[in-house]
Amino acid sequence: MTLTQPLVLLVAGAAAFGIAALLWALRISDGARGAARKYREEEQRSRERLARAESVFGAHPGVIMVWEDEETNEGDKPKLPTEWGLPNLYGSPVALMGILRFADDGTSEDPGVRILEGLADLEARDGNGQDATLRERLKQLRNDGAPFSLTIIGPSGRFLEADGRTAGARAVLWITDTTIKGLEESGARARFEEARAAVARDPMAFLEMLGKAPFPAWRMSGAGKLQWVNRAYLKAVGAPTVDHVLDRQIMLDQHITGQAQKTISTNGETDDTRHVVVDGERRAMKVKMFPLSGGLGGMAFDITDLENARETLEKNSKAHDETLNHVADGVAIFGGDRKLIFNNRAFQEMWDLDPAYLLDKPDHGSLLDRLRERRKLPARPDFAEWRKGELAYYQGERVDVVENLWNLPDGRIVRVTRQRHPLGGALLLFKDITDELSLKAEFNRLINVQKATLDNLREAIVVFSADGRLRLHNDAFAELWGLKKETLSDAPDFDDVVSQCARLYHDRNVWSTIKTRVTNPSPEYRQQDQGVMRTSNDLTITWIT
Repeated sequence: MTLTQPLVLLVAGAAAFGIAALLWALRISDGARGAARKYREEEQRSRERLARAESVFGAHPGVIMVWEDEETNEGDKPKLPTEWGLPNLYGSPVALMGILRFADDGTSEDPGVRILEGLADLEARDGNGQDATLRERLKQLRNDGAPFSLTIIGPSGRFLEADGRTAGARAVLWITDTTIKGLEESGARARFEEARAAVARDPMAFLEMLGKAPFPAWRMSGAGKLQWVNRAYLKAVGAPTVDHVLDRQIMLDQHITGQAQKTISTNGETDDTRHVVVDGERRAMKVKMFPLSGGLGGMAFDITDLENARETLEKNSKAHDETLNHVADGVAIFGGDRKLIFNNRAFQEMWDLDPAYLLDKPDHGSLLDRLRERRKLPARPDFAEWRKGELAYYQGERVDVVENLWNLPDGRIVRVTRQRHPLGGALLLFKDITDELSLKAEFNRLINVQKATLDNLREAIVVFSADGRLRLHNDAFAELWGLKKETLSDAPDFDDVVSQCARLYHDRNVWSTIKTRVTNPSPEYRQQDQGVMRTSNDLTITWIT
């Protein structure tokens, strides 16, 4: 082997290696170009599919809103600080322009949010004919995945259809203007005919009537912006024109916005009573707000006189209660529901009741049961029947006063008086008359003793009180003048007695003198006096006063 042979072999090997490397590089390059060509074709197909989808969306006679994952932002689009989140908006320009007429311009720069705010509280009904709003149904769709279909009527009489569905993890809302879609509106309008009948007959007259109402009235959008106010509202806030109020958004008071938000969020009527400065004066106003198609309405009623009357009634009631607390008799007042609403201190002390128990406002039946358990009530053979009779006073139309006596186990005698309370329920008075009856019995005993003593006298004796009524006489007096006992039994007046005695003695001047001595309280007439009478039956009578 010569020296050149290894060199030739080396050159040949290097050439073979270079050719192999070149072939391998060409193979790799062809694969990369094929993959790139494949990716470009796939991208082109994706672009075509997206274009076809957008063209389909663009042909839809309405707008489509799609909510993606709301925890992240797409691209550089900032997350909107609203309850509507970040909907992507699709649809034809014509449909978008038509539906933007329902949008609320003052809420956001995003057209989707403006459309939603404008439509959220308009009058709407679902497929079952139930009243609903887009706001509440869209919230249910995004939170719970509940699908819905609504027919919405706008202020201009145009009808829209709103359908909400879920697509995977996405929430999708289709809003279609039925006018653009070419649907017959008469069927949809018929569903609102009944609710709108009164206003539909003459809406201008209705609006004019509300505009001239003597109380402030206003209309607001779902976003809380004033859209209309009446003359009374202008006067209340001291504004010259409606435009002045709407441009400056002059609210009746600082609480109107909060009450409006509550009305929208609950989709129900709200009612609040507060003091408002109206036409420069502080007045008590009852402010009512209620949902309407496209927003809400509000009215404010001046109830200052009513509040003043209520405060006066409360003061009088407190004064009345304080007065009753100084009354010696027990007083208990039960309301129409039979619960105790007032009792004075005398009532508590009379029945020895715990103040805490009375503060719990027990009902009348429970109070009777408690008194019976503590042996405070009269013994009754059939307590249940007696209790039923006591509570029967609340029933029917009885307005008479019922009074009877209770003989208590401890020996007391209580007079119980029941009468209807002017504010409903019953008023009960409890008077301990034990001492009164004892004194009356003692008085009657003394009278009987005196009468028995007088009846043993031969002289005729008669006693008149200062009011001229006969109080006491003996049998000799009746026999002397020939009077029947029954004519003297009911405390007759002096003149009635004299008219019977005048048959035997006719001198009215003498009888007048005696009457003066009996009834005149003056000291000069209370002196002893006497005289002589000669009767027609030939009796001579000496009288002494």
